[in-house]
Amino acid sequence: MKSRKGIPELPILSTDDTTNFSEFQKSLANYGLREYGNLGHLIESNEYWEPPPIDIPNNDIFSLEEDPHGFIKSDFLERIKSRRRQIEDMKAKRASFYAVLFGQLSPESEEKVKLCATFPIAESMKDPLELWKCIRETHISAQTGINIRDRMKVRDAYANLRQGPTEALITYKERFNNTLEAMKAVGQKAPRQSDQAVDFVNRLDDERYGDFKALLENHQIFNVGQFPKTVNDAYTFVSKYRNSKPKAQDPGTLAPAAAPASVFITKMSKKKTENKNSENSYKSKNKLRKQKKEESESEEDSEETKHFPCPICQEDHPAFRCTYLSECRKLVASSPKSKQESALLALLDGNDFEHDDVVL
Repeated sequence: MKSRKGIPELPILSTDDTTNFSEFQKSLANYGLREYGNLGHLIESNEYWEPPPIDIPNNDIFSLEEDPHGFIKSDFLERIKSRRRQIEDMKAKRASFYAVLFGQLSPESEEKVKLCATFPIAESMKDPLELWKCIRETHISAQTGINIRDRMKVRDAYANLRQGPTEALITYKERFNNTLEAMKAVGQKAPRQSDQAVDFVNRLDDERYGDFKALLENHQIFNVGQFPKTVNDAYTFVSKYRNSKPKAQDPGTLAPAAAPASVFITKMSKKKTENKNSENSYKSKNKLRKQKKEESESEEDSEETKHFPCPICQEDHPAFRCTYLSECRKLVASSPKSKQESALLALLDGNDFEHDDVVL
C-alpha cells in the first residue's frame, strides 16, 4: 500500500480485511467536533446537524400592550439570526471538512470510494456528508465487489461475533454495531432489534458475564422483569451489572504481588510484649549466670584433680588424698600435745622438709 501524508493525529483509512474503520471513525468524530464544531456531528449521526427550530409566537405578543419597548420582538429576531448564522457557518466549513476526509484515504481506499455511485455528487459539491456515506459503504466491511459474497461474509461475521476474554464492553458493542452497519451496507437483512439484543447478551464473555446471562434467563423463565429490547438497552443493563467475579487477566501480564498484611498493636498487646521481653531478658541473664558458675566450678574441679607429685610421699596424686599423710595425722592426733612435734619429726625420718611446708 502506498503511503499518503495526512493529518498526523488521524489514522489513514485502509482497505485490508482487518480494516481500521472503527478506529478511523472514532478519531475522525473527535477531530471533527473539535475543529469544525457542530458540522462534526455528521460522522456519528450520518446527517447534517441542525439547530433547534424556533417556534413562531402569536402576533399579539408583539403588540404595544404586550411588548411596549419591543424587547420580545428584538429577542425573537436575534434568535432567528443566530440560527441562520450557525447553519451558514457549517455550510462554509463543508469544503474544508471534505478535504480532511478525502486526505485521510489511502490510495487503495480512494480508488474504492470512487467506485461509489454517489461519489460524483460528493466530489462536485465538495459535500463531506455524501463523501462520508461513500466511505462507510465501501469500508465498513471488507467488500469483494460481488454482492452475494459480501452478504455471505457479513452473515459469517455476525454469526462468529463474540466478546474477547479481555475485551472492554464498549469495544465489543462498537464491533457489534459495525457488523450490523456492514450488513446494511451490502444489502443483507439484519435480525430484528429484539433478536439483536438477545445475540448481544448471549455472546458476552462467559467468564465475566456468565452469572448475568443466567440471571436474565431465569427472569424470563419466572416471568420477572423484561429482557432488553435493543442492543443499546442490553449494553445499559450489562454496564450496570455488578460482577462478583474478577476480570480475566491478560496472559501477558503478571499478577500483582499480594500486599503485606497490616499489623495493629494495641496498648494491652504492647504491654504484654514488653513484659514478655523483660521476662525473656531475666531468664537469659539467669541462664548466663548459671552457665558461668558451672564453668567456674568445672575449672576448680579441674584444678583440684590435676596430678602433681605428693610432697609427702612423692607419689603421683594430690596431697589432700595422700594415705601416708592421713596416717600421720592420726598418729600425731593420738600423741600427747607435748610429744606431737617429736612424733612428726620421727615420721619425716630426717627428710629436709620445712616445717611450714607441711600442713596437717
